[in-house]
Formats: sequence, structure tokens, C-alpha cells
Amino acid sequence: MDEQQRAGSVRLLGTSREEAFDDGAAPLLRLAFSAPVTALLTAERADAYLTLLYGMLIMRRSHELEPLHEDLYRRVIRAQNARDPGYSMESFAQDLAQLADWGALERMAETLRIRGYRDNRRERFRYRLTEDAVALLEWLEARLMARLQGRLRDSRDRLTDVLGHLRETLRLLDEWRRGEHEPERARRAIYLLSALDDAVHDISAELLDFRAGMLGFAARPYDPVALREVLDWLERYVSVYLARVEALRADILGRVEVLAQPRYRRALAECRDALATELSLTPRELRASAPLRSTDELLDAQTPFFAAAGGLAQLCQRIDDSARAVLRKMHRHLRDLERRSARLLDLRARLAEVAAQGAASDPRLAVFTRALVGSAHLRLDRRAPLADARALPPLPRTHKASPPGATSRPLRPKSLAAEEARALRAKREAELRGWLEAHVLQGRDRVALSRAQLAGPEAPRRWLDVVRAQLLAGGRGLPRLGVSIQAREGTTHVGGPEVGIEAPDCDIVARRQP
Repeated sequence: MDEQQRAGSVRLLGTSREEAFDDGAAPLLRLAFSAPVTALLTAERADAYLTLLYGMLIMRRSHELEPLHEDLYRRVIRAQNARDPGYSMESFAQDLAQLADWGALERMAETLRIRGYRDNRRERFRYRLTEDAVALLEWLEARLMARLQGRLRDSRDRLTDVLGHLRETLRLLDEWRRGEHEPERARRAIYLLSALDDAVHDISAELLDFRAGMLGFAARPYDPVALREVLDWLERYVSVYLARVEALRADILGRVEVLAQPRYRRALAECRDALATELSLTPRELRASAPLRSTDELLDAQTPFFAAAGGLAQLCQRIDDSARAVLRKMHRHLRDLERRSARLLDLRARLAEVAAQGAASDPRLAVFTRALVGSAHLRLDRRAPLADARALPPLPRTHKASPPGATSRPLRPKSLAAEEARALRAKREAELRGWLEAHVLQGRDRVALSRAQLAGPEAPRRWLDVVRAQLLAGGRGLPRLGVSIQAREGTTHVGGPEVGIEAPDCDIVARRQP
């Protein structure tokens, strides 16, 4: 990280973050990781990588910071085999090499194990997790714990912590102003002031997350599971949070205003200078990389948050507005359920009336039938309405006719190739030709349709195929069926009593091949 990137990062994470964002400093957030360790989460072997790294984290917490190659393999092989029975030493070595390339771990030579310049065995290496990998794993743990436990932390506890930090800070500064300039006192005062700023960020994050959950519930379709979570948090927020937040806020604001007086500002600046001098004498390995923030900057950031109409009061007001949106959505859902239940009851009652009519005719039955069929022609807006808007009423029931002169839509392209379409047509014509020979002609050269006595549910469809071959494409399909049709007077019935059609009578003449 060069000086320009460092200065941009300080602006982005400080009080001028909005100006830094407008200047295009947001991509500097990727500098939080010095190597692409996050690639292991989206890799194809992400499960194997996480198992290996978490095994190293467990060993690290047992004060085994740099395990040997064979010790690490013995520690993770059981977990890897439980996930993948085919995991081998070669896979283990490949995973280590890939994680080392991504900067998730470091490989170091174990000099005591090297027996000569030709000794290139893997057992001579030790492995150590990098700071980026440890931070990533700990963030995954914290995120998983938050999802399992939900929002268990109470912001009242943080407000109480803030009040305690302010009281102790004022006591330490009074002792400092009396001439008790111990390094421990300066270090403690600056730590408490930084902890106060961190607590404010945590309070804001918790309340913002809760408000985002309520807004998400109000904007999405009705979800009982999400509603249960929102109501649980809302019950705690109303019953125990609002009861004390105003009293704690006023007390904290009073102590922050006292701490912002010039005499305490001078004492805080002296503590910061003493701590900076102590840090400059500390070895580089034990020194924090981030510079100390200005005490005036930390103090000035707290007063607007705890003011009467400041950040905390605005967050509570926005949560109240979001809670009202949730209640409105619940009310609309209950009204919809009531209307749906009423419609079902009406439908059951009308069906019971229709079933009770029996064979006697009733004019109301025709009216009900027309209304029931007409309801299928309702034109509704398929777009989902907004959270605070009512759905538009249904449009009148009309059958939309094509305007005069409207052109029909072109046919869609055929999905089959030309050869496949021709083969399919030839197959259908062969089946139809076989049906004519077996059920119509029956070995005769000429037969009237009225005398063929075509019955059965299949006869009407087959005869319609014959008529289609005669009328479409100029009648070119009829010769391929091996017959010709000559008109006669009268009509005849084709099919059975349940499935049949009335067709003009005609003569079917066989066209035999010479």
C-alpha cells in the first residue's frame, strides 16, 4: 500500500467518507486483504479448502502455530475422508499449494529435518495461516453464529457500556489533570474513547439491520416466517428498549457535553500525545499499523448522535415508521383473508343451492352459470402492487376482437429440419393410407362414404385428415393417399353416437398403381 492509497483509505474510513466515496475511493476496500484469499470460497474445491484451513485454525488456537506437513495431514485427514472418501496425500499436497498461491497460508522450511541438498521431501515444511486467512475464518464464524442465534445483543447494553465508559473516562481525565501522568492512565483513556466510538457504530448497525428487515418484509410477498422474526424483535424493541433509550440517551449526551469542554479536550490531547510517544518506542512487531485518531474528531462525532434530534432519535423514528408499514401489510393480509373466506362461503352456498335444484329448471341457474363463466374473462393487472398502494379494480369483461385490417402474426419457424419434417409427413400419410384401405375401401375400387359405416371414436379424426388433404395445398396431398373423392348428394354420419360428425356424402375411388 503506497502513501496515496493509505491517505485515501484513511479518508474513506474516517469522518470524510462521503467525500472520499464521491472521489472514487470505494475500490480501496479491497486492500483489506493483501492476497486473494476470498477466492477459496467460490472455488470448486471450496469444501476441501475450508476443512484444511479450519483444521489449521483449531491447531492455532491450541498454540500450534506452525504444524509440520505430516502433523497437519494427520489432523485433517479424518475430516477430509468424512467429506470425500477418496481424499489422498496427493490431494492434500495440491490443496496446500493452491492455498499458498492464494496467500491463505505460508510455507516454511524445517531446517532441522533437511539431511542434504538432495532432500526434497514434503515433511521438511511447516505451514502457518496468514493474517488474512485468520480474519476470513473468524468472520465466517461470527457470521454463522449471528445467523444461528439471531439478534441477541441488546443495544441497551451498549448504551449502558457507553455510559460506563464516559464515567471512567471523566475520572481518568480528572486524575490526569491533577498531575497523575502514568502511561497506563493515558492508554486507558484513549481506549475508552475509541470503545465509545465503536459502540455507537454497533448501535447504528443493529438498528439499521432491524429496519432493513422490516422494510424487506413490507416490500416482498407475505412471508409468515419473516413476520415471526420481525415481531419477536419488535416486541423486545417496544417493551424493553424504548423504555430506557430516552433516559440513557439524555444521560450520555450530558456527559459527552462535559467531556467536550476545553479542559477535558486538552487532557485528552495530552493522553494521545503520551500514547503516541509510547508507541514510537515500541518494537515494530508489537506496534499497531493504524495511526491514532484525533481525540477532537472522536468527541465531535458523538454529540450529533446522542443529541435530542440526532442520529439515535432519527433511527428510532425511522424504525417506528417501518413498524407502521409492517402493521399495514398485516392488516391488508388479514382483510384479504376475510374477503377470501367470504367468497368461499358464498360459493359453497350457491353450489348447495344448485345441487338442491334437481331436475326442475330455475331461471337463477342460468344467471349463475353465465356469471361463473364470465368470471373467467376478467382482465386484471398482473403487476404486483406497491406496499402502500391498493390494487386497481378489475376491468370490464369484454372479448377483444381484432381491429379491421389487422394482419395475422407470422408462423413461428419450424423446429424440425426439412428432412425430418418430410419423413414425419410421409409417416402420417402412410398411416392414413392404411386406414383408408382397411376401414373404407376394404379391397373395393369404389365405395360411398354413407355405405362405409365408419364408427368408433377414431373415425371422425381420420376422415377430417382425409378432407384436409383434399382441401389444402390444392388437393396435392390426396393422390399420395391413393384415392380420389367425388361429391354425392346428401349427408352421412361419421363416428359413434358420442363422438361423431355430420359430413357430406361422397364416393371414395381407389387409384391403383398400374
